[in-house]
Amino acid sequence: MPHTMSKRTAYTHMIRVITALLLYLGLWAQPATSANTVGSDVTIKTAISTEVSTDVSTDVSTDVSAATKIDQAQVLPTPFRAVYEADYKGLPIRATAIRELQQSAANQFILSSTATSFFASVSEVSNLTLTVQNHLIPIEYQYHRKGIGKNRHTALRFDWPAQRVIDEIQSTPWAMAIPTGTLDKLSYQLQMRYELLTAYQRGQPWPTLAYQVVDGGELKTYRFEVLGEENVDTPDNLRDLLTTLRALADQYGYPVIVSTHPRTRKRLEALGESLEHPLIRFVKPFGLLDYIK
Repeated sequence: MPHTMSKRTAYTHMIRVITALLLYLGLWAQPATSANTVGSDVTIKTAISTEVSTDVSTDVSTDVSAATKIDQAQVLPTPFRAVYEADYKGLPIRATAIRELQQSAANQFILSSTATSFFASVSEVSNLTLTVQNHLIPIEYQYHRKGIGKNRHTALRFDWPAQRVIDEIQSTPWAMAIPTGTLDKLSYQLQMRYELLTAYQRGQPWPTLAYQVVDGGELKTYRFEVLGEENVDTPDNLRDLLTTLRALADQYGYPVIVSTHPRTRKRLEALGESLEHPLIRFVKPFGLLDYIK
């Protein structure tokens, strides 16, 4: 019995680590630089690189509209590679996830997401075409899960002239009619980034987003709404904060008092930049009563 419980405990911890990584990727927006995230006893470390070779071989044929030719309105995404590492309370129960965007040909991209550990692995790959209106058109999508639990494999091929999607890897192949604009479970995340970035650049309110996604042999509608905003304390954001605080103090000549969480203070000091300024004070966090006095 103790041996069985030990195996179950290790399995539970590993599932938490894998789940944390998958949630991190599933809710992902490409970070600007490296960052660390700690929560629910699972620590996630991130490393980002945008210097990625675009020499990627692929055998993807597309029958999409000729409107995919590049013009001045099209905004091509920047290839990148983001590596996430997670562990459970510092124990040797670790997993690594990689999110990567590569350009495979003119207007064609490969978006991939993998999470691997000693016990299991999950991988997704979406081959995409980008139109001049910055709409993504999925061509092929693959999902593979192996290891502890039930293995699962999916390979979708989008036949746009026939307006249907085909899964030929299952024991019982199937095909389903799809409307224009249908996305797979990976490509909708990149499409969401495009639409949020467009709204931000144009100074527009955050849009309510809805995508039709092929999911488990069904056509589902994924809906999203921006309920609030929160700053992320990555090094670049913290440097921007310091620059803004110094500019305000210098321009107006008033003291700037910053209620600073210990974690934020530690990350500010880790930047290697001086926090000294005659008008800026980083103080311990204020309580509610301090703000309403």
